[in-house]
Amino acid sequence: MRHGQPVRAPGARLVRLRGDQHEPAAGQSHVRDAGATNQAGAERMQGIFRDQLLPVARQVCPDPEQVPTRAALCATQLLGLALTRCVLRLPPARELTRPELLAWLGTAVQRYLTAPHP
Repeated sequence: MRHGQPVRAPGARLVRLRGDQHEPAAGQSHVRDAGATNQAGAERMQGIFRDQLLPVARQVCPDPEQVPTRAALCATQLLGLALTRCVLRLPPARELTRPELLAWLGTAVQRYLTAPHP
């Protein structure tokens, strides 16, 4: 994987990849096991950031120096999804279908990855 290599819909790819972990019917959620109160869970989240978010950001980010920041912004969206669906169990977040999640979050994550610096 190299910077600048074309990736089809990287935002939706990340939402699809991480969203499977946050389905309301899923047995275990990383967010339930992680967070500020659990060091092992926080380390698992950091591993996901390092192993899954950063490589995608490196492929598509227009400025290599912004890769860590943009990957962190993507993480805010994906962790927010997990928090609202699995921990807070907000009905509107839980009721979103997979296609709706991909459409809404995929677009937001895509922007973080590829848009010009604000």
